[in-house]
Amino acid sequence: MTALIVDDEPLLRIYLDKLLGDNWPELSIIGSAGDGNKALEMVEELNPDIIFLDIRMPGLDGIEVARRLSHQPNSPLIVFTTAYDQYAVEAFEHEAVDYLLKPISEDRLVRSIEKVKLRLQSKQSDPEPEKENLNKLIAKLSNPNGNYLEWLKASRKDNIHIIAIADVLCFHAEDKYTTAITHEGEFVIRTPIKDLAQQLDPQNFWQVHRSSIVNVSAIKHVNKDITGKMVVHLNNVKRPVAVSRSFQTLFKQM
Repeated sequence: MTALIVDDEPLLRIYLDKLLGDNWPELSIIGSAGDGNKALEMVEELNPDIIFLDIRMPGLDGIEVARRLSHQPNSPLIVFTTAYDQYAVEAFEHEAVDYLLKPISEDRLVRSIEKVKLRLQSKQSDPEPEKENLNKLIAKLSNPNGNYLEWLKASRKDNIHIIAIADVLCFHAEDKYTTAITHEGEFVIRTPIKDLAQQLDPQNFWQVHRSSIVNVSAIKHVNKDITGKMVVHLNNVKRPVAVSRSFQTLFKQM
């Protein structure tokens, strides 16, 4: 059996590699990746049996990697690593895909290894139920509450405001809070941008940088200079928004 480890934290990749070597010596770790795009390239090249896949990564996250792999005829078994809260744990427990909560404990990994071995056997005999369960899990993790966020509670000076999500032009992560920019000005919300990204409809809001999310309907135009750097210009927003390279694939069809 062969496996890939995918996580944007190098120390966690090393730690998980060691734990797997100690507790499943027959498993060959044939590579590791720090982002989703590299993971997809390695899956195509190396065809592993298993991927230990982090959910939250900049750029192409683990959910999108899993979604793309689910369309392949012989996709690997996915074991998610996650720091998600209880709603996600419940989603995992109701589907036939295993998960490891961070920080990963050795005891939990040993139990996961046994489950993975059984699932590999069942997958070899009949891969369709495994793929169907993965698709259900992806849907739950993509929209855990069944509805995307429609309203925000935000503050400006000493006042609390209720803002419609559709009115937000973009979000920017600051040191300890997130700024929401609307036609009416800037407001402060306490939700970290990485959590906010999971609550927004991905058809309407695109994360273009680990610290920025833009409303697609507010995009005026996109510029790319000779060095490959890309920025988004938004209607009624003076400051352009930088696009990191890992998110530039969002605009390849534009």
